[in-house]
Amino acid sequence: AYQIRYSLAAMEYSVSEDFRDGGRKNAVMRTILETPSCGSLLEVVRNKVLSVSPLVGIFVHETCDPFPASGDAGAVHSFRVDIQAAQRSMAAEIAKHPSVTRLVTAGGTLERDPLCQACVVLGSIECMLESVRDLQHTILR
Repeated sequence: AYQIRYSLAAMEYSVSEDFRDGGRKNAVMRTILETPSCGSLLEVVRNKVLSVSPLVGIFVHETCDPFPASGDAGAVHSFRVDIQAAQRSMAAEIAKHPSVTRLVTAGGTLERDPLCQACVVLGSIECMLESVRDLQHTILR
């Protein structure tokens, strides 16, 4: 759970105006959110988290009976194909967008590079999904 929170915070800071806590989304993040595939990726992430959420009940399951959520078909669904398709689609759309692919001016830094910021967003989402998958597999063992 720590890695999920850490990845989300890193993403929020890296794509906020002036990299401030609670700052408005910068132009790169607004561009990403406007891509059609972003909605698809967010939906897959939401479905993955919702499918794993019943498994968290194991921490309050205090009987000798089998844990009911471990047999739930949704709890063992990986969403791997859906996630990969949504990530590829979003990366392709971002790569074509001129405001994200423009070159950084001389003397610019990576933190101000739009393509680098887009990669941080995609990497953070991937890291959150990996953490959810790790939680799912740990509980199901």
